[in-house]
Amino acid sequence: MSKPDTYVFDLDGTIANTLPLCFECFRITIRAVLGLKLTDEIIQSYFGPSEKVIINKMINEYYDISSIQIYSGERSNIRLTSQYAIELFYWLYKELFHQYVCELSYAPLKDVLRTLKDQGNIIALVTGKGRYTTDITLKMMGLDSVFDVIVTDDDVSQPKPCPEGLLIVLDSLSVSRSSAVFIGDMDADVEAAHRAGIKSMGACWFGNSILHSCPDYWARTPSDIFLLSQG
Repeated sequence: MSKPDTYVFDLDGTIANTLPLCFECFRITIRAVLGLKLTDEIIQSYFGPSEKVIINKMINEYYDISSIQIYSGERSNIRLTSQYAIELFYWLYKELFHQYVCELSYAPLKDVLRTLKDQGNIIALVTGKGRYTTDITLKMMGLDSVFDVIVTDDDVSQPKPCPEGLLIVLDSLSVSRSSAVFIGDMDADVEAAHRAGIKSMGACWFGNSILHSCPDYWARTPSDIFLLSQG
């Protein structure tokens, strides 16, 4: 691979260890509106699209077996339940953010992003999060002005591993595929990169592991990203 000049990052589990926060917000939300306690494994099985899509899907699938019902329990009220649940999730995400996301944990990656930017590289973000929680996350971390392009699940028709988000970045910036790399922590990130025709780097500094895919490169620490610049 030639020296990259375009670094595209995933958000959850890559830029910050937000996964515990996401698990807890989903768990509290579903327990509040349906009286059901979901495990991390069940919650993670829904990951891919935005929080709004996930909550709508969860409520549609679990509504009939819920142990409590805020509304009348009729199917016509699923929409109202979902709307309430989404608003609750957003509130929880913002209120609990600093309890679950420690500044010290993402400081090294924050330094890497700023160094890459100072070196004249293009820095982009492609995430399965919705625009609302993406904006909250970046603002809370002081990264809301770092990225040249941000593509969320609200901007695409299909989530990763569909490469649509990456293609939007590449096309909008008119960058060469040979000089771009996608850095993420999930199998879907690796597959999306390969389908977009760019290199992938597996990020595992937060202890997450890519289960089945084989990225082109591995990064055990954020500073390993700089090894790419050596060609």
